[in-house]
Amino acid sequence: MARKLVAPTKKCLVKIPLEDLSLEHDSGWRSIDSVCVDGLVDNITSGQWGQSLFVGVTILGPSDLSAVDSRRLIDNGKQSVAAFVKVKGIRTSLLAEGKTASASDTPAWMSDPAIADILDNGLECQQVEYADWMDRPLQICWQCLCHDESSNQFRKSDIKSVVATCESFRSRCVGGDRVVRLENFDHGVDLKITLYAVLVGWAQYLTPFSDAQRDSALV
Repeated sequence: MARKLVAPTKKCLVKIPLEDLSLEHDSGWRSIDSVCVDGLVDNITSGQWGQSLFVGVTILGPSDLSAVDSRRLIDNGKQSVAAFVKVKGIRTSLLAEGKTASASDTPAWMSDPAIADILDNGLECQQVEYADWMDRPLQICWQCLCHDESSNQFRKSDIKSVVATCESFRSRCVGGDRVVRLENFDHGVDLKITLYAVLVGWAQYLTPFSDAQRDSALV
């Protein structure tokens, strides 16, 4: 019998070096959005860090590592981590090119102690723990249902992952069978779940791969 998704439990705050956080496809709940990341980089380098523009980063436990690079799996906040990794690369390049030889040439953000601490020592992350029966696909389902897709700007490259998330939710969670029946929206089904049903139909119509290819991706 399907179970109801439950919120993860907050465990502790830990500072994790940027190079120890995975940005691979199995980390976080959606792929890296380059437009979003570039916007966050602009915010960091223009002095807007710490002004409620960044999501708090949550990570899974120390034994939950990426199958690709063996680094810590991000639960939420992958875009913010990617932005700081990019800023760290920018700082390294500027220092290597000798463009900050004098104090007057140093960008203000490079002198910000809060940013320097993150780049040098790591990002403070909230470690969370999901119910033991909620495997990785269901954890991603939870995060997707907690976020506003219009704000997060799902792009065509993410259609395949949207379909996979919807199918996983529909088959494995309480009420998931109702996702495919849009008329249930009039009977109190959550708007977000209904929008997921629309996304599934839209994705199946637009994606260039065949039904057989799509089904194999969901196994």
